[in-house]
Amino acid sequence: MFQSKTLKFLLVGFLALLMSIPLVFVTDIIEERADYSTLTKSELGREWGGPQSFVGIVLEIPVEESVEKTVKVPITDPNTGEVLYTEKGYQRTQHVTEVDIEDRSSVFLLPDRFDQTTATSTSMRKRGIFNVPVYQATSRMVFNFDAAQVSDALSDREMARFEDARILVQLGSNAALRGEISLSIGDTQVPFEPSDTGTGLIATVGDLREADELSINLQFNGAESYVTSAPGRTNAITITGDWPDPSFRGAFLPDRYDISDEGFDASWNIPHLARPIPTLSREAPFAALRETASFGLDFFEPNDFYQRSYRAARYGLLFVALTFLTVLLLDRNTERPVHSIQYVIIGLAQSVFLLLMVSLAEQIGFTGAYLAAAGATTTLIATYAHFGLGFAKRAWLVAIGLAATYAILLFILSSADYALLTGSILSFVALAITMYVTKDEDWSAIGKILNEATKVGTADIKDTQSDKTAPT
Repeated sequence: MFQSKTLKFLLVGFLALLMSIPLVFVTDIIEERADYSTLTKSELGREWGGPQSFVGIVLEIPVEESVEKTVKVPITDPNTGEVLYTEKGYQRTQHVTEVDIEDRSSVFLLPDRFDQTTATSTSMRKRGIFNVPVYQATSRMVFNFDAAQVSDALSDREMARFEDARILVQLGSNAALRGEISLSIGDTQVPFEPSDTGTGLIATVGDLREADELSINLQFNGAESYVTSAPGRTNAITITGDWPDPSFRGAFLPDRYDISDEGFDASWNIPHLARPIPTLSREAPFAALRETASFGLDFFEPNDFYQRSYRAARYGLLFVALTFLTVLLLDRNTERPVHSIQYVIIGLAQSVFLLLMVSLAEQIGFTGAYLAAAGATTTLIATYAHFGLGFAKRAWLVAIGLAATYAILLFILSSADYALLTGSILSFVALAITMYVTKDEDWSAIGKILNEATKVGTADIKDTQSDKTAPT
């Protein structure tokens, strides 16, 4: 090791930067495990039901139009019914007007009032070493239609076939539905059938102009997220559940919500003016509902151990540098200086700490894994400082420094909101301590060494030149 303290600081700083190489490899391993975890969760989530969505509910009313046509028909004998011919043998014809009934595009009517209450209950499913949160949900929808306004969408000769009206419910997936599902119109139960599109339900309901209230009860499984929509002119929607970390998203955020460790309760009150979709149209409004009036929540897992481990790796270089700095400050006045290889060994021990933490976290959870890995690494480096570095009684200072460093790192990883603030303060304090401890150092030593090296090099060159020019 160099005897110059200035060169020591420079070399240790270079070694700290060199430790970014193993940290990069450790970060890649963490990302690979995180991707594998995400893939496993997505596969199991899809098998359970996957992300669920209620796209909308619509009343479809078929429309027909009476069309007058002038056609040429043969003239027949009124007594015999035989076709009459002219003297030249041509069939005698006449023009008559007929009225045909032709189908036209249906009228689609959105609800006038739409109330929906969805309750979710989460549980954990296990695949290998991974736990996957899934949910079961029940959703009750109460609504009505102002079917009398359908005439506003018809031309003079068009007629609505109210007796053939049907209700369309579009979902994200039919495969997740569970239990009995039916439509109630007063005291009448109307069965649903699968939609011909494969992602919804259809029920033929007939004339609803006199119906006051309809309701639907759904039961379904899901994972990762739940999304609903606001199809009515007035919408009162409530979603509740026992998941403590919902992440609301979509076209509308809740007007009111309450989140606690026991779960969440969120509600929306949305008028039709908040979404650019007409209540009455000749085209199915599902695509517009999905794009402009859908909202819901993700079953978010905040700060899972892969996210924390990745952040720990990002802070790894800072904590390696702090450990090197602690060793360097304790090494200032020792008879046997710490060798550069020993700094590398300490840096590798902290890189292995990250791998140990991730591998344990997959088995016992993050907190226990972190404490076990931090305790083992602190004990290892402190013991090495005592016997390998020759610090003897000063090794406890290394242990205290590492314990404090790991405690601060745990706080940073546990609180994403204060991570930057804590890291900034820690860096500032470490720099302040270094400035205080080294306030009396003579940093000009490196300049003297470089000057001496320059003089020696110049002298060697001159000696070489004089040897070449000396007579033989």
